[in-house]
Amino acid sequence: MERKIRWEKAVRRLDQPDKLERLIRECGRNHCYYGAHPHQVQLVVPQFLQAVQPTLGDEWTGDVESAWSTLLHNVNYIMREAMFGGGEEVEEGRKGWMDGREVDLGK
Repeated sequence: MERKIRWEKAVRRLDQPDKLERLIRECGRNHCYYGAHPHQVQLVVPQFLQAVQPTLGDEWTGDVESAWSTLLHNVNYIMREAMFGGGEEVEEGRKGWMDGREVDLGK
């Protein structure tokens, strides 16, 4: 249920790039709490594309695939950057990944 809510929030923020980026960064940092490693996040892109394609049926074209791929790679980049502690200020106690080990992102 939480994932669905996040995607719905993301879609509602498509015309608000700053808010959308903050949501994606928060999602990346939250993945650290779930025990996800940054390299695992990038594995989702091809799986997500395979899940979306049948839903669109005949409307799935090379251009549509390219657009989805670009979107997902951008989301992936922002999430991974947040997992490594990049971007906006992080509250005390937040954990992230650096050089294959968990680190405290907060100051």
